[in-house]
Amino acid sequence: MTFEELNLTQNPFELISPSLAFQSEAPVFWAGMKTQKKQLENTYLNAARHRNLILNWGPFGAGKTHAAFYLKNQPILKPNVELITVYVRTPLENGDAIQQLIENIIDDLSFTKLKEIIKARIAELGESQLFNLISASIKSEAYALAIMKLGHSELKLDDFMYRYIYGNVTRTELKKFQLPRALNTEADYLKFLAGLIASFTAGKTLTRVVLWIDELENLLYYSNIPTFLYHYC
Repeated sequence: MTFEELNLTQNPFELISPSLAFQSEAPVFWAGMKTQKKQLENTYLNAARHRNLILNWGPFGAGKTHAAFYLKNQPILKPNVELITVYVRTPLENGDAIQQLIENIIDDLSFTKLKEIIKARIAELGESQLFNLISASIKSEAYALAIMKLGHSELKLDDFMYRYIYGNVTRTELKKFQLPRALNTEADYLKFLAGLIASFTAGKTLTRVVLWIDELENLLYYSNIPTFLYHYC
């Protein structure tokens, strides 16, 4: 298909700024490229495996980011399946890239939504069962306990947990809220994220977390590419 067939003179995606186009409430439309659209939708509908790595390759301006935002806001549902879609870009800084990426994931999902999901899982499974499931999954009772606290509604605890995730709590506060460890290292953040995903998918309804990671070319500048790929893909 050519630009002329779409009544265009050039590639429109090169002129679209994601920060402007996708931060508003305006709907994102899809035009043409029916085969690509079908392939992407099938990726969602066939997401039966626990871990899938899909490489959506294309040149600059090909519409990859547009596709991410379009599908993120589309109710592509399979019977009895819940999809939680998160869109993030790879951080430009290499030093604390894992921490930045996890913070971006939480920002996109929203702290409020995160609490709602954990609270719903506690109501469905009970605190003991959910705690044991998360702890067994990530091999850390400390971070399983921290995730469980996200499901409780208390103003001071909410403020503490928000700062806990973003690495800004004191030892005195940790002791007050009965948490043995803060999030400090890359391994800490990876375990915490793995625990969140384990809790998301712990309900009786089959749940899949779809993580769109954009700007993958930034991985060229990472010194810890193997670790990044192992844990996220």
